[in-house]
Amino acid sequence: MGRAKAKSKWSNLLCVIVGLFLLAYAVVIVYPLLWMVMSSMKSYNEIYRNVWALPSEWLVSNYVTAWNVGISDYFLNSFLVTGATIVLVLLVGSLAAYG
Repeated sequence: MGRAKAKSKWSNLLCVIVGLFLLAYAVVIVYPLLWMVMSSMKSYNEIYRNVWALPSEWLVSNYVTAWNVGISDYFLNSFLVTGATIVLVLLVGSLAAYG
């Protein structure tokens, strides 16, 4: 019975260590994304004045400006490349499955 308790203790410790590692990994992944979104809502001067602060005024108009300047062409290009890739992968995968 003592051996089962020791094994249970180690498995619980392993679960805690893995959980802490995954939490740290999630923070490393999610924080830059949140910082990017917050920075995209700032004015040009506010980005350089206070990099880590929340925006004093949330400027959704930055997205409208980016869309009008030409980022919409990049989205269209991405959709075309992704669509063509999906069609080719399905075609080649289907032929390979029966070959």
